[in-house]
Amino acid sequence: MIFSRRTFRPRASRTETAVTIGCVILLIGIGMWFQSRARRADPDLFRLDDRHLVGAGPAPQLYRRLPITLASEPLQVDAMTPVLSAPPAGLRLDGRVESFGPDTLYEKIDGRESLYKAYAFRRLWTASYAAPSGRIDVEVFQHGTEADALGVLSVERQGVAGGRHEADRTTTPNGIFRVVGTLYVRVFGTSDTDLVRADAARLSDHVAAAVAPGAGRPAAVASPRPGARVAPAPTSTGATSELGAMLAEPDRWTPTHNPLVLLGADPTTIEFTPENGLGIGAFTRLFLGAVPDGGERVKTFVLAKGDPAAARAAVETYREQMTRAGAPVALPWPTARPPHLTAVKVELLGTVEAAMPVGRLVVGVTDAAGPDIAARVLARTLSALERATTERSGKP
Repeated sequence: MIFSRRTFRPRASRTETAVTIGCVILLIGIGMWFQSRARRADPDLFRLDDRHLVGAGPAPQLYRRLPITLASEPLQVDAMTPVLSAPPAGLRLDGRVESFGPDTLYEKIDGRESLYKAYAFRRLWTASYAAPSGRIDVEVFQHGTEADALGVLSVERQGVAGGRHEADRTTTPNGIFRVVGTLYVRVFGTSDTDLVRADAARLSDHVAAAVAPGAGRPAAVASPRPGARVAPAPTSTGATSELGAMLAEPDRWTPTHNPLVLLGADPTTIEFTPENGLGIGAFTRLFLGAVPDGGERVKTFVLAKGDPAAARAAVETYREQMTRAGAPVALPWPTARPPHLTAVKVELLGTVEAAMPVGRLVVGVTDAAGPDIAARVLARTLSALERATTERSGKP
């Protein structure tokens, strides 16, 4: 027969029922296990352990750690806790002081941790306060050097609209960002009133005073080292002597104690990049600042290499990479053109980029409006550096 009648059992057998129940229980168990593991995720699961690189030769560029020169000893985990737990009068600690290290920074600052880690981040302390002006929050970041702390400030102050910039700090509409030694301190309130700014300033000074006792506005911040001050371009013998002494110790350069300030750069424009400065791999520990030229301001940079040969090699690397973005251009040099000077005009932007070795230094300009202004600024810079070097060496 083509068609036949089949009969079906009215219910599943005991075996089928048991198997179905078992599968449901198994799936529920797997789901609960996944949920439990997700709550206890290991943040270091996919992090590279340096121990795995032992014997493998130089670490690849992707994972190479940033150099830390003259890095201060890390503060103890609870070092800032007593300071933040005893705020100035009128402020009451709301909650507790929290502390985060490199492996837990993402818990507090998810999405921005790479900025702080790029500048030798060591530790973060945070606290919140209740005040008549509203809620005040403070974040204290410790970095490897004073220059690293400035590097973060120089990046974050660029996004501040309506702020007031000084060499070591930026006052925002609702708070203050500042550098205190190796610390980068952020204090901000819930509104942009005068009372909030006053409370933020008091709390900022409270932290600074703990680092430099007896100073509401620590001299150690404005002048990190003896003789470090904001000064004009070195036209006098004293200024030239100070520049010469500074050039002899590039590892001691800080936000306000560096050649660019003595060469006339505006201290509020000083930036610091620990590596890959201007996108050049050979440009490590680069300082950049704006110097005046007539009615214009030109970005000038300086970095130090181990010796003159290394400086020339860095400029050659610069030349190779910059010529990919533009064409070589001749600078109208006022005298004999210095050797190894490289200048490129970036057609897309219409700017001139230039660099040259001066002893073991690499100096240059970036984003210059044209060859003339680039040549003038570099010529003045070279003249000042040569005078300072000659005076220090005692040569006629």
